[in-house]
Amino acid sequence: MEKALWTMTIKERANYLKHKKQVDYYKPFLKTLKENTKNNNHSENCLLIAYNFGTNIHRLQAKEIEKEQHRQLGYIPYFVQLARDYLVKDILHNMDNKKLSKEIYKVL
Repeated sequence: MEKALWTMTIKERANYLKHKKQVDYYKPFLKTLKENTKNNNHSENCLLIAYNFGTNIHRLQAKEIEKEQHRQLGYIPYFVQLARDYLVKDILHNMDNKKLSKEIYKVL
């Protein structure tokens, strides 16, 4: 259970407010991910996550999955789907902001 704001120390309050601002800042991004998941656009989510939080290699891999496999075939083969899922998990695992990472993982 969360402590009341007035019972927190200054450091706890600063961390709480920082996290709240970050989640509020990313709310439109999280909403987009949720809508894409609902519409079965998992490859687009992979691209969004890679371009916002991944390295250059992550971006290239996500782009390659989307471009070569998904657009040409209209679906993703099983092993490519596994690679895409691993790519997203790798990016989320290596994010500095673990709380935001958990928020993203919840909507996927």
